[in-house]
Amino acid sequence: KKKYLRTERKNAMIWLARAKVDQGYNEDAQILIDKLLKDESLKKKQRVQLSAINSYNALKKGEYAKAIEPLKSVIAITKRKKQKNRYVYILAQIYQLQGMEEEAAIAYKQVLKMRPDYPMEFRTRLNMIVNEWASGTQNSKSALGSLTRMTKDIKNEEYQDQIYFAMANIALKEKQTDEAVAYLKKSLQFNTNNKPQKAESYLKLAEIYFELEQFVDSKNYYDSTKQVMASNDPRFEIVNEYASNLTDIAANIEIVQKNDSLLRIKDMSPDERIALAKILKKKAVDNEKGKESSPDSRSSRTSSIPGTPKESSFFAYNDNLVKKGKKDFE
Repeated sequence: KKKYLRTERKNAMIWLARAKVDQGYNEDAQILIDKLLKDESLKKKQRVQLSAINSYNALKKGEYAKAIEPLKSVIAITKRKKQKNRYVYILAQIYQLQGMEEEAAIAYKQVLKMRPDYPMEFRTRLNMIVNEWASGTQNSKSALGSLTRMTKDIKNEEYQDQIYFAMANIALKEKQTDEAVAYLKKSLQFNTNNKPQKAESYLKLAEIYFELEQFVDSKNYYDSTKQVMASNDPRFEIVNEYASNLTDIAANIEIVQKNDSLLRIKDMSPDERIALAKILKKKAVDNEKGKESSPDSRSSRTSSIPGTPKESSFFAYNDNLVKKGKKDFE
């Protein structure tokens, strides 16, 4: 009975250490972890749990180098294949964050040898390509080519947002800003319901446009980031501050841009104004045609009573709207 109580007491202390890490009491947790690790009577399972918590605590503090050794201890002890695979994958990511590309490559290969499920296999292969580019064993052109091929694999259809995000990061590091923006927009286009990835793509675009001093676009993307980023994300307050501070700047820029456009039209010759009017009208017609051909638009125009025709909302069929448009333009 006493032996059972001692075991349960140690289990309770291990869970207390985990709770302290989760609550942000990292130093208190470390003191408890260090004390427990010195106990030679710890069972194998308890030592695995405690070493994992020790590594987790280091990660929570941002001390990635200190997370490596306890995680390696966990991997050495753990027998369960799925759990071991997960720990090796985390170790590979830590190596990659620390710029230890060679060690990361070995760990990623070890993950693949253990035949993980496809989501982990996909992330491993994605990270391996990025890691090879970072280490210089593969140039950016080759890495982007490998990632492009991944987008064409039907198994990766739901992961294309992550692939394009990785491509954007490589393009940014290579100072290819236009390409990076295009990849990020594709990442958003192919994102179905991955909010964390969507937040990363929006934020990256907001930061790029801010660096380019395109503050209207930057403000819009900071607003979008706020909509999908978790409120407990450490960056949320900074995002909120940028979005708020850019509000007035963006509004004033839009006013200036509008007035500049009006002044340019004022200085045009009559022929130039007519040419511009034709361009604007064509754009409006093309936009309406796009709406007309979209499934949502077709379904909204379909009457709820079968066989009942519905009046078209296309502006060019409405004489009053056409006349009003001409008058507004003039």
